Amino acid sequence: MGAITTEASGKIAGYIFQFQRALYRLLSSDASNLVVGVETEDDVVEIIIDDPMAPQVTLEQNKHTVNLNTNTFQDSSKNLWHSLHIWLDSMDECQKKYTKISYILVTNIKVNPNSFVHQLSNAKNKEDVQRCIKLIKKAASDCTEGKGNAEIIKAVALYDDTKLEFLIENLELGDFNATYHETDLKQATQNLFHLPDDYKPYAEEIYQSLMGFMISFCQEKWKSKKPAWLDRSKINNRLFQEISSRQIKKFIEKPLISTSYKEYLKKDNNDHLFLKQLFALGITERFCNLALEHYWGFYSEKVRLEDEGEILPSEWEERNSALYERWKSILINEETFNIGIDEIELGRNTITKTLDANYLAPLGRNPTMHGYFTTGNYHYLANTEDNHYFVYWHSSYSKKETTEE
Repeated sequence: MGAITTEASGKIAGYIFQFQRALYRLLSSDASNLVVGVETEDDVVEIIIDDPMAPQVTLEQNKHTVNLNTNTFQDSSKNLWHSLHIWLDSMDECQKKYTKISYILVTNIKVNPNSFVHQLSNAKNKEDVQRCIKLIKKAASDCTEGKGNAEIIKAVALYDDTKLEFLIENLELGDFNATYHETDLKQATQNLFHLPDDYKPYAEEIYQSLMGFMISFCQEKWKSKKPAWLDRSKINNRLFQEISSRQIKKFIEKPLISTSYKEYLKKDNNDHLFLKQLFALGITERFCNLALEHYWGFYSEKVRLEDEGEILPSEWEERNSALYERWKSILINEETFNIGIDEIELGRNTITKTLDANYLAPLGRNPTMHGYFTTGNYHYLANTEDNHYFVYWHSSYSKKETTEE
């Protein structure tokens, strides 16, 4: 298999460029109601329908190059004249459908400021427009029949002045990717995600996912021989989902080994109520050591998540309440259906079922992934007797429960 040719790679880059421009348009417009098409009425088309009685359209011709030293819209180039010809040819139909029509030539590099395309783009008064029309007709008369792009240039010059005037008055050049400030198109689009600093490392992932979504959507439309129109609400919803999914990843607990529990263990004096309860049940030292790791693992993550500011106090409250109610239900079931067992066995049965390694309590709307974050939370609840959600493993520690009853 041969190497990919420069021509093929250029075509692929141009294909991707259209989707990049479509995504940028969808996110950068301040219109309330718009759709963007890829390979519909033009390379990229933006239709604004804020006023259904006065729809507006922007027709965009994209010319991407992998050769940064070229001039994509040089004076005699096919890129320029073919685009002008396409727009002039479709002008009548466009004017029937839209009250405002804009044309934009977009390229990824800087266009020589002395190029004719700059004169076209900058011509906004009648004198400048007429000067450009004269230059178009001169370019046609200077062409040698059968050479270069003579046929297209002459075809453009044959359109009546009214159409040429309308095109020039509504024509814009967008070099450097036609972005407002940031000249890199991908970066300019990622800036439109408006990600907080903590989420910026995910910007590239989100960007690629949105691009993949758009390409897949358009391909499905084309397979069905339908035009590919992208609604901004679909892109905004997808963007929200992408950010939300990474929010869940960011604010769930870390694996135990990645927490700061060892730092807490170094300063620990083992004088904990939850450990005393375990000792009272004759639990092995190995289990108690693991319980201490889980306790500090949970505590260190609780501190981190609170510092991040994304977990609300009410979410901790709800979790503690759910854990407490679960423990209480297990305890009552053991007391009810195991009549006659002693306090040690009752406590062991209760703690075995309560600290089931397969039970992972959620935190707010976030699922959790690591068992220590649930068992450690239980040890935390068993460590403070005056806590409203205090749990106990041995009846001798049920003072709070007795007082409440």
